[in-house]
Amino acid sequence: MNRLATASAIALLALSCQHQPPSVDARRPEVVTVSQTNEPVATQVKHALGKAKRDGRKLLVYVSATWCEPCVRFHEAIDAGRLDSALPNLRLLEFDFDKHEERLADAKYLQQDLPLFTVPNPDGSPTQRYVTGAGKGPQGFAELTTKLEKLTEQR
Repeated sequence: MNRLATASAIALLALSCQHQPPSVDARRPEVVTVSQTNEPVATQVKHALGKAKRDGRKLLVYVSATWCEPCVRFHEAIDAGRLDSALPNLRLLEFDFDKHEERLADAKYLQQDLPLFTVPNPDGSPTQRYVTGAGKGPQGFAELTTKLEKLTEQR
């Protein structure tokens, strides 16, 4: 092997051994936000359900809104890691109520209040297992967390 080839091989080996940043902790709950699309909600949910299963995660469909105080508080808690132990290995497929209301209604994914967390069927349709609404303030958030723990344990 000539010197150039040897040097190239050593450089490639050194690059492959560099420290890689840690991947996202699989135990932490994560929110995957749905972008604008014309794809049916059930199809999106079905694909997300398959991916979550391959990744060893539970999936809930999450309907939120920027103006929903409990939704904002929920996002802050996820981002701060305060729900890591309560909701491990959970993936939330998030739909924005204001952007997707009509599509969510057509797919039967809307209830009376926000936030809404629904366990999906394998075909992407909603089950009758869901949690909706949350009181304002710390007490309401604690109740929501307890309800979500029970909802994810049933799976």
